[in-house]
Amino acid sequence: KTEFIKGICQYFSVEDVVTSPTFALINQYIGLKDNKEFSIFHLDLYRINNSAELDEIGFVECLNDNTAIKLIEWPQNAGNRIVTYNYKISIEIDKNNPNIRYIEILDNN
Repeated sequence: KTEFIKGICQYFSVEDVVTSPTFALINQYIGLKDNKEFSIFHLDLYRINNSAELDEIGFVECLNDNTAIKLIEWPQNAGNRIVTYNYKISIEIDKNNPNIRYIEILDNN
C-alpha cells in the first residue's frame, strides 16, 4: 500500500520521504499541481478502535480539507465518518509470483 502511495506522491513532486503511517496514523505531504502546493494525507486507521480516537488524530479536519488528496487505509474503521467513497482500490499479490501486484480501481459513485 505504501508503495502505491509513494507512486502518487512521486507524481505530485513530493520531496519528503514517504513512509507508512502505521504508528503516526496520519502522514501529511506537500504536493505540487500547476505550480500550486496542496496537501496529500496518508492515513492508516488500522489501530483506530472508536470515534474518539478519530477526533484525537484530527480526522475531521483532514477530511474537511477540500483541496487535499486523502488516501485512507482501513477506511471501515472510520465508521460513518466517511459518507462516500469516490474510489476503492484493491491491491493483491499474485499467488504464484510475490513480485507481481494486481491493482483494481472501482468507482463507487
